Amino acid sequence: ERNLGKGMDLLEARIFEGGVAVLGVDMSSAVVEFLDEHDDPSYADEADVTSRRIVPLMPSQSDQSPSDGKEGKLSASASPFFLAPPPHYAIITPLPTAMYSRSNHIAFRCIAILPRQYAPSCRPELFLSTSDGSVVVSELHPSTSPNGGLTDIDCRSKIGDTGGIGPIAPIVSMSFAPNGRFLACFTSNSILTVVSTTFESKVLEFNTSSGSSSPPRSMGWCGEDSVVLHWKNLGVLMVGPYGDWLRFSYGNDSAVIGHGGGEDGLKRKNPSNETEVYLVPEIDCCRIVTPTSVEILQRVPPGTADLLRIGSIEPGALLLDASDAFDSGSPNADEAARSITQQEGLLEEAIQGCITAAAGEFDVKVQKRMLRAASYGLHFSCKDENSPCRNTGRPSAEAVTFVKTARKLRVLNAIHRPSIGWAMTASQFDSVSPKGVVARLMASGKPSLASSVSEYLKLGRKVRDYARAMKAAAFVGSCSTLSCANDTMSRRLISMTDSQIAEEAIKIIKGAENGKGDIPRKGEPNLTPPSPGIYASVALAAHRAGRKGVADLLIMLEDGPADKVHALLTIGSYVDAAAVAARARDPDLIYVCIDAFEQAFSKDEEGKGLHIAGVINKFPIEAVNMLTAYHALTAGLGSRDFKPLINILLRRQKYLEAGLQMSKRVAALNRTSPHYSTTSNDREKLKIEYLTEASRLFELGGKECVFQKSCT
Repeated sequence: ERNLGKGMDLLEARIFEGGVAVLGVDMSSAVVEFLDEHDDPSYADEADVTSRRIVPLMPSQSDQSPSDGKEGKLSASASPFFLAPPPHYAIITPLPTAMYSRSNHIAFRCIAILPRQYAPSCRPELFLSTSDGSVVVSELHPSTSPNGGLTDIDCRSKIGDTGGIGPIAPIVSMSFAPNGRFLACFTSNSILTVVSTTFESKVLEFNTSSGSSSPPRSMGWCGEDSVVLHWKNLGVLMVGPYGDWLRFSYGNDSAVIGHGGGEDGLKRKNPSNETEVYLVPEIDCCRIVTPTSVEILQRVPPGTADLLRIGSIEPGALLLDASDAFDSGSPNADEAARSITQQEGLLEEAIQGCITAAAGEFDVKVQKRMLRAASYGLHFSCKDENSPCRNTGRPSAEAVTFVKTARKLRVLNAIHRPSIGWAMTASQFDSVSPKGVVARLMASGKPSLASSVSEYLKLGRKVRDYARAMKAAAFVGSCSTLSCANDTMSRRLISMTDSQIAEEAIKIIKGAENGKGDIPRKGEPNLTPPSPGIYASVALAAHRAGRKGVADLLIMLEDGPADKVHALLTIGSYVDAAAVAARARDPDLIYVCIDAFEQAFSKDEEGKGLHIAGVINKFPIEAVNMLTAYHALTAGLGSRDFKPLINILLRRQKYLEAGLQMSKRVAALNRTSPHYSTTSNDREKLKIEYLTEASRLFELGGKECVFQKSCT
């Protein structure tokens, strides 16, 4: 808007948790925050005065017809949210970095953004590296903060110091750790430095100049304690918290990086076969995306390292050795296991260590080995007379954790299959939650697996019903999209009738497609109906797939009035929807049916007449009375368009009321109203016209309207 709709070249754009920050070539910058209904509305009202709020288009703007000759524009609003915030909106805060750059004769090289949950001001903070080797921090209140909210950290002594030889090297790349405690900085002299967010302490300094003198193409964090860097022609370098490093080649990468270590003597053979590599930092790993694969790079969890380290004397390692000895038939297995039980609490620690290590593994064989060790330890724990589970009769905490971890690993192994292609760790599974995993499976087009996962993990009834509904909708859609039969299953699906498809869909919704049925939980009846809206959602899917017969059969089973009405309106069964709303005695639903029926006709007089005739002749009496009351109210408020009300009364053969309404229009002409700002001659003509029409209406009423006709 400032540049009259012209774009501006960006030097860098950095996505963070909750928005994006941009830096232009003219050193101007801005922070965009994406918010939704879950955020506090006061957060947007407390933004800086220079901020702009971008809200979604209003329905009247988004539905604007092209014939208006005006292009729709995104509406921007800065007024407080009086009622409720929209479902999603954005806040754009421009920062005075361009003015700061000109006044101090410096340029900015790169940016990094600290999310608001880690910032002291509870708002995102923008970090900008300068050409003189320092870092400038910008707050998101430039109007009320001194110096425009910009503060020079002056970290030249900690980052980019060349020991007095040459100028200070500026920072060319920055990245915050997932926990917001550390900042990784890469300088122009190929030095990787990790400092605290406050720049008070230096954690790591690593020299990469032996492998490359150019900055990395991308840099990110692998979990919270290691940094991953990628060079286009050199591969991926992982640097640990103590300066240890590993290099991973992609394509024909073969250069040497680090302090003299690596694969000496190797050269890059074919520079033309370059592999595009993208780093995606995660909460506990780094996802490496190539054109052909997705890999997870993760530091070995401490629990796994304690178990598998050579000569480890940790309780979990001792229990693992005892379990391996038991599997091999060694007589020393029982003695090794009992040595752990001699010290109180040591066996529980060993069991928990094996369970934790199993959750962090991707290899199924290693998972089974560690779970067998935990199960072997639980065997001794249950025999212990001092065990809490023996005294209370309930499973111990370790046993409960063992079952949950085994279920989690089974689900993770299922989504790790190549047919699904999900690379997810146990920590990410816990962060997303099982419900989130099921939702993502349904969003990615895997409703069958989502339903199986929800049933296996025994999630809530609403989650299971929704997953079954998605599975049933996919089944109905597959029956409609098949055009040729290549196997027995396809031929059977093609030959199925609408009633057979509906019957199979009902079985899927009830969870009885395998003949087992839904297993009721404690306190639930044996035949618990699905959640409201389930049958309606599957019926809509059948309607979209062109199976109208299936949609009609399924929608009859829907018990929720609101969901049933909206589904019928979507299908186009306005009369049935009005009947359902009338039986539910819900005036809001009745009004929705009338309004939707009106939208199906044109806006001209013919369309209005067809709408009124359809409501009176086909809709229930409750809808007819509501339509009559609505037009009577609008006519009583002084509206000049009273013809719909007269039309309704005539079609209902209420001639007396129609004549009285025409007589009231005559009285309305005598009142001063902007709707009747006519001359006196025109008013007299309208009075005569209205009285004539009222007399004609009274005449249609017969004997009941003799007195009214004589008066007019």
